[in-house]
Amino acid sequence: MPNITWCDLPTDVSLWPGLPLSLSGDEVMPLDYHAGRSGWLLYGRGLDKQRLTQYQTKLGAAMVIVAAWCVEDYQV
Repeated sequence: MPNITWCDLPTDVSLWPGLPLSLSGDEVMPLDYHAGRSGWLLYGRGLDKQRLTQYQTKLGAAMVIVAAWCVEDYQV
């Protein structure tokens, strides 16, 4: 997978307080092949789920928070 840069992230990503968007640590991945058009998978031990919930409320769209995930076949 190619490196994701800030250019690939939604324009309002800087308004997401408390998200550990350490791009070098591969903590942000697109859920499709169109640089996050259908969403983003954010993960990390420091995720603040309360802040995520607050952002989701303002976003007005579904956001799924999981404790673990597995991808059997992810190809770019």
